[in-house]
Amino acid sequence: MFGGILISSVFLIKILVELFLDKYIESLSVLYILFAAQYFSFIIKCVHLNLFKAKKLQDIYFGLMVIIIILSIVLNLIFFNIDNSIVYIAYATLVVNFIWFLVGELYFKNYWLNYKEYFYVLIILISFIILNTFIINNYVAFIIYIVIYLIFTFILNNETFTYLVKELTKFLKKKQKNVFASEIEKAP
Repeated sequence: MFGGILISSVFLIKILVELFLDKYIESLSVLYILFAAQYFSFIIKCVHLNLFKAKKLQDIYFGLMVIIIILSIVLNLIFFNIDNSIVYIAYATLVVNFIWFLVGELYFKNYWLNYKEYFYVLIILISFIILNTFIINNYVAFIIYIVIYLIFTFILNNETFTYLVKELTKFLKKKQKNVFASEIEKAP
């Protein structure tokens, strides 16, 4: 779920680049692909890596990482030779991260996500890629993505969604109370 929040920042970055860093606009076609890869990387680093550490399987992790690095080099060469484009290298990175995610999932079968969570990841990533590919206006794409994200988080991860809403409400109430208290102190 948090990976979905992480990758949503690409829309804001794209808006900032278009507004203030227009000489980097061409890099935006690569940016969203790399952010999609980060969704898998987030799970790999936050879940799989810690499972390898907790189970004292660092040697196996190291061996798998060497294989993944070799695979990455091979796929980068293959993808780059398709079109001599950095966009294809970004796609190779996405594929490698997906494979690395699958390796971690297959290695820790007892910790697999349930079917709703896999469906959730699929919906979020497909929505993210489609919106970044076909919606030119980043403001509109961002709003649509957030709506899709919230709807599917509510439907498929209701407990987490409820927890986040409760924590956000507590945080906002605390902020409001602090602002109110500082206003009282300023009063004559």
